[in-house]
Amino acid sequence: MRFKSANIGSIEQSQQLQQLPQAPGVYIFIDTQGRPIYIGKAVNIKRRVTQHFQSNHPTPRHRQMIHSIHEIEIITTQTETEALLLENNLIKSQMPMFNIKLKDEKSYPYIHLSLDEAFPRLSVCWKKKFKKGELFGPFVSKKTTYQLVDFLHKMFGIRECHNTQFKHRTRPCLKYEIGRCSAPCVQKITEQAYRKRIEAIRRLLQGNSSDLKQFCTEKMMHHSQHQAYEKAAFYRDRLADIQSLFETQSVCQSSGHYDVYGIMQDAQNYYITRVWVRSGDVIDYQNITLNNPITDSLGHCLTQIMQHDLLDTLQLQYHPPDEILVSHTHDDQSTLSTLIKAQLGRACPIKTYQRGPQKQLIELALHHAQLSARSQQKRGSAALLTDSTLKSELSLTQAPQSIECFDISHFQGSATIGACVVFNAQGPVKRAYSVYPIQKAKQSDDYAALAEVVQLRYSSEHSEQPKPLPELILIDGGPAQLNAVLEALQHMNLEETQLFAISKGPSRKAGLEKLHFKSGALLQLPHHSAAAHFLQHIRDEAHACAIRHHRKKQKKLSLSSLLEMIPGIGPQKRDALLKHFLTLKTIQSADIHTLSAVPGISKHLASNIHDFFKTDRGF
Repeated sequence: MRFKSANIGSIEQSQQLQQLPQAPGVYIFIDTQGRPIYIGKAVNIKRRVTQHFQSNHPTPRHRQMIHSIHEIEIITTQTETEALLLENNLIKSQMPMFNIKLKDEKSYPYIHLSLDEAFPRLSVCWKKKFKKGELFGPFVSKKTTYQLVDFLHKMFGIRECHNTQFKHRTRPCLKYEIGRCSAPCVQKITEQAYRKRIEAIRRLLQGNSSDLKQFCTEKMMHHSQHQAYEKAAFYRDRLADIQSLFETQSVCQSSGHYDVYGIMQDAQNYYITRVWVRSGDVIDYQNITLNNPITDSLGHCLTQIMQHDLLDTLQLQYHPPDEILVSHTHDDQSTLSTLIKAQLGRACPIKTYQRGPQKQLIELALHHAQLSARSQQKRGSAALLTDSTLKSELSLTQAPQSIECFDISHFQGSATIGACVVFNAQGPVKRAYSVYPIQKAKQSDDYAALAEVVQLRYSSEHSEQPKPLPELILIDGGPAQLNAVLEALQHMNLEETQLFAISKGPSRKAGLEKLHFKSGALLQLPHHSAAAHFLQHIRDEAHACAIRHHRKKQKKLSLSSLLEMIPGIGPQKRDALLKHFLTLKTIQSADIHTLSAVPGISKHLASNIHDFFKTDRGF
């Protein structure tokens, strides 16, 4: 069912709103181009949509949405629960611009144990790559997750290698020699002993660290008494790791499992903190910032976040919460609680508390939301200061709200990569970074490479989806690089944008940079200038991005060229070998029989490959 949107406040609009059904369901606001711009659900569609069109819209963002509506599509459902599920699925598939979006899009790391194998592998896994076996998580911090996996490898010697490497290994790898792996690939440990280590890891990841802590303490004391100080130091370090990773401060007298949500707002933003509490211990935090969301209240906003956050990951958690604690309530939370109960097969109520240990946890979440708000506000003030400083110190017509910086990286003309980094008033916009493999420019011609990158980014002739021009373009280089980019922009009739280059002085020391303008003017900012530091940061970010992707490409080319040095190996057989073995080290260690199992590799060619890597040049 679709309705054309009439002028706000008109009689025609009032008549249209009267035709809306008084039933549960989902409503979709659609703009003039047919794109969904907002999706919501309601117990009573007519009452909820009418509230959107009231004249006292709370925020400019809400008013902008209302004026963008061209049509309203209605989908009725039997129950409010069905409406909530449908709304959740539609938001994820359509991604309307005025709905709440989370930056990470639920890409949380998990720890994966491949228990379906005789010698399970321990690794970090992401939601997109769920596999057979057992998952522990989700974890908010990627750094913490990798630190935990690194500790488990050191402590228990569980294998890290992929199955292809594991099956073709004929001798222990370096990790066995340094004590990070027990080498099950060559039967240095029995399956029964290996399984005991796996069970110890499972108990540890389930939250039982006391047994391992006692074991490390006893081993440390035993080796110390027998003057085996290196072994004693190993267990001392592992004990410190356990205390750092597992023995978090208990802030709750209850030993239950909780997910805790706190929310606060200022004039523009909503700040939400989620706290994971397991067995009374705070194990992780997540801070979320939303800019002017379309919402009725703090409780409604919090419910939308919980809906986005929990419906995907709750049933995948190893220890789902017993209760979900919130700082603000809303009527929709009862429907969400019903859905959670259906997923878990047990009740998981959403509650707020006015006293007791649960109240302490809610106050903790609110405290961290407040800290997040202060941090964001300071960052915003710094950004505004930088903008005004740029305008005054560089004599710009207006303070730039978007800046893009370009750099080129290569090694003697090979694996040339062009990089573009994007900054706005809040800082780097890393999801908008782009890299461009250089195809047309001659080797070692940085000027032509820069021109090609600019054309690939902004020209409709060279790109199916050209990017909009920023308010300021920064080039890592001097006058020659600046002129090459200016010529490319003039060819596209885009030379009106603000453009300048930043180059280092003769000694290439930071703080002696010079700015080159289109007019030919030259400016050297003082080394203590805030504008200079800001531009240096942008330039360094572009340089790091270009080098990082150049090295990846160079490594891939080096691997390919080494294989193609073998007589009889061309691009197709090279790709077949890499697809089968994954790494060069695995190919080096494979025997003739294993090599000949690759499609397209005969026994004679397998013998040549084997002989090639047994000579000095192969290593």
